[in-house]
Amino acid sequence: PLLGRHYRVLRMDARGYGYSSKPEPGATLTVESLAGDALGLMDHLGIDQAHWVGESTGGAVGEADQAAALEKFGVAEWCRMTLANRMDIASAAPGLGEWVADQMARTPVHIAIAAFKLFSKIDLFPLLRQVQAPVLLICGDKCTESRKKIMTEMRDTIPTARLVYLDGFDYGLHYVAPDKVVAEVRQFLHAFFPQP
Repeated sequence: PLLGRHYRVLRMDARGYGYSSKPEPGATLTVESLAGDALGLMDHLGIDQAHWVGESTGGAVGEADQAAALEKFGVAEWCRMTLANRMDIASAAPGLGEWVADQMARTPVHIAIAAFKLFSKIDLFPLLRQVQAPVLLICGDKCTESRKKIMTEMRDTIPTARLVYLDGFDYGLHYVAPDKVVAEVRQFLHAFFPQP
């Protein structure tokens, strides 16, 4: 809603997520199919250019195998158990964690497992040097040193990247500090793509 005041915003449910169609159990997710879905939607809507805003997938804790944890607990309970990997719980509004779990529960277990299998095998880091579009990376200054290291490596690898730290936050910034995130995104977009 905050970006929607100044930009046309599409919030796409990826294949198998949210309200989108659900592939059958055993179906394989690929980067190509997920990217193709996004490009297909843009083509269908007649969109030639877009600013892409994304956020990383939270990880699992307490279980060595994410697939086993998802099978054992289901998506909603797994989300509740791993919520601290997804957002800065200390900064979250009351009830936000439960809302996130309810949203994630719209994804069937077999899709969540297929997605984690895909994302755990793929390394897109070698492709980052090829990115030519301006890139904004946003990170909380209270996040882990390993996350800061990854963000710094991404900034240093993507030729056009800019890294911004938000003071006083850890992770899940779009949940716990949406106004600050949107302010940074708008400032970045205005600098590179001024509106008439």
